[in-house]
Amino acid sequence: MINKENYTESLVSLYHLVSSADGKVSSMEEKLCELMIESEDISKEQYNGVMQGFSNLSEADSYTKTINSLRQCDVDCQTRILAWARRIANADGYMAKEEWALIFKIYKKELDLNLKDIISCELPLLYDFI
Repeated sequence: MINKENYTESLVSLYHLVSSADGKVSSMEEKLCELMIESEDISKEQYNGVMQGFSNLSEADSYTKTINSLRQCDVDCQTRILAWARRIANADGYMAKEEWALIFKIYKKELDLNLKDIISCELPLLYDFI
């Protein structure tokens, strides 16, 4: 059974880290965030609450908080969260090296997840959302 609050915090905080890793948040990343929020049944209040919790943190503290939250999720949830991160990083047609470095560090070094599982995780498509 997933802890919905922890899952939401992990998902939204990783979105925050990945979308800003290359220094800019694209409009496609924002659209995918909307899809993610709707698909994962996250209210705007929950989303805004998590984002507010990161507003005054340094990048290092944001990273630590995200990793601690991810570690409290089970492997299936971690995999789905990283699948969303991968999708968001590719939203604008390419994955910036900073985004890939962050995702790699988290899935491989922090959580020891299988990349094939992340890639094969089925997520809703953006064109189904529009």
